[in-house]
Amino acid sequence: MRQRIDCQRRVQQGKTSGTEVIEFVSDDVPLICPYFHQRFFGVDGSFFLCEGRFNGRSELVQVELETGNAWRLTQGSGRIQTGDLAPNGRTFYYVRKKHLCSVDVPTGQERLQCRLPRDAGYETGSQIHVNADATRIVLFGNRKHASGAEMGRIWTFCDGSWVRILDRPFRIGHVQFSPKDPGLILYCHETGGASPQRMWLARTDGHHPGALFTEPGHPWVTHETFSGNGAWVVFVRHPEGLGFIRPNKTDFQPAAAPLAWHPGPNRYATKVVFDDHEGTLWLYSRRGLQQLVQRQYDGGEFHMHPRFGPEDRLVVWTSTGAGHPHPALMFL
Repeated sequence: MRQRIDCQRRVQQGKTSGTEVIEFVSDDVPLICPYFHQRFFGVDGSFFLCEGRFNGRSELVQVELETGNAWRLTQGSGRIQTGDLAPNGRTFYYVRKKHLCSVDVPTGQERLQCRLPRDAGYETGSQIHVNADATRIVLFGNRKHASGAEMGRIWTFCDGSWVRILDRPFRIGHVQFSPKDPGLILYCHETGGASPQRMWLARTDGHHPGALFTEPGHPWVTHETFSGNGAWVVFVRHPEGLGFIRPNKTDFQPAAAPLAWHPGPNRYATKVVFDDHEGTLWLYSRRGLQQLVQRQYDGGEFHMHPRFGPEDRLVVWTSTGAGHPHPALMFL
């Protein structure tokens, strides 16, 4: 479906940086950006996708950057915030009621792809990610052993069926493919807090590199994501700042960014936008830290999850500071 919805494009002056902040606000529908390491921008940067809450049901919404015109693309409710746009910028994949679904963005044509894996005892997650050549989609699931120990599993959807990639003796989360290497998967030991070993790598060919970052005595490691070119993994070292490491486990570099929470690196990881717990948006670069805008988070369900757009000039996040969730962006 393609159903026009009310949405206004509003321009305000940033109270901290002085840069214009462009907001996309619907008085009827809360609009929330997808998770920060998911794709949701069109290839040419002319539109982005977000989640709209229609009477409590989550649907996919397309918004034009220049005009603010917006369309609802799905019906039936789905897990939009953890869905992913294929590299061609046309097909959006998401989970709906234990099924993998897709929608063709230009036409709004929906398709039920397949049922999620039904391995005994595993509860599949809703977060999916498409690889760099659009040949696989990664998914995770977890189950609790009779002893109380948690176990995690990763599958990929390929050639019409689900293939088990690995099992781990802990709860898995945050699965994502490298944006350049179609066989490399980054995932985490999900604990809801500090993990003994947070970041892990796997490969679709079965040769798994294992733990990514093993620096002893380190602070709370969380919220890992690839840079746009896949050359770096950027993560939070709470409360000190950020960390940068190559996917081959070399060149670790720490960076001071106190209370960073969700990092969004640009293509080359030379700049990182991030939020803090107080709802301030920051920019890290070789020049240091720059505060961009304040009071963007109300402490509720929807985090800011800032990230760069496809051209590395645009930054987008979910703003709840005014009490109504909506996407906001600025050009740097």
